[in-house]
Amino acid sequence: MTDLLPCPFCGSPAQRCDVPADIEDENAGASYIECSRCSACTALHFDRKENLERSWNDRAAIIWCAHVRGPDDVVACADYDAAVKLCDEINAVAKSVAHLDVMCIAYPAVWPGSAQSHAADLARDNGYRKAVVTNTREKTDEQ
Repeated sequence: MTDLLPCPFCGSPAQRCDVPADIEDENAGASYIECSRCSACTALHFDRKENLERSWNDRAAIIWCAHVRGPDDVVACADYDAAVKLCDEINAVAKSVAHLDVMCIAYPAVWPGSAQSHAADLARDNGYRKAVVTNTREKTDEQ
């Protein structure tokens, strides 16, 4: 058996579970991988159990964005750290104009679309990303 990755939802260890073959149950003889904490699990495997661990360990890459409550909704980011940085900058600007009753909250989130739409948004000229780059350069120049 290969090493099982932690649960993609809660990060807890996973374990292989086998349904006894000698019981009267439609799932008798099946195997599956289950999270020890949140009970997330694979589908039941009856015959091709050599694919069991792979079905748990194979995962799509997580693609990140900054979710901005407001007109633009989501802004693609290269990774989680970039999403946090962009959200921090957006929230700092929003805080500076809060006295004008401007409500803008940004937080890192998993990109809601496809990998293709994420790549297209990263390539697109985006005002939020430009503002962060400009603001970061200005702060660096001041030091």
